[in-house]
Amino acid sequence: MPKLSDYRDGYYEHSGRASDSARQLSFAGIALIWIFREPNGPALAVPSGLLLPAAFFVAALGLDLLQYFSAALIWSQFARHQERKFGADYDGEILAPRALNWAPLFCFWLKLIAVMVGYAIVLQYVYSLAQGEPTIAVWPAHSLG
Repeated sequence: MPKLSDYRDGYYEHSGRASDSARQLSFAGIALIWIFREPNGPALAVPSGLLLPAAFFVAALGLDLLQYFSAALIWSQFARHQERKFGADYDGEILAPRALNWAPLFCFWLKLIAVMVGYAIVLQYVYSLAQGEPTIAVWPAHSLG
């Protein structure tokens, strides 16, 4: 009969793979948007229908970083607090508050949602190509720095 730790290990494996996939799909989505850019236009001429999904893919990458950054920060501080409390050599059981995982989990789920929404919009855009010519939006040069 499986133990709770077996289910937890399954969760860790699948959530890790989901994070890896979200990261790869975000980069692939940005590359796909780059393919659709206006070839004879300005360097950053992107179809207007792809600006929003680009933002979702970039946001997903930011959330990926924030997920791991927040988890590392939270758990390092928790471990340091426990070392001060019990000593660095203590290796007994310590219960951690569930709330310690809330920020990384929020980033995890929001990251996955951002990737899915980005691809849903890209699919709408590709479908619209069959219906007619999409418009082009050019990012103004003065907004780049």
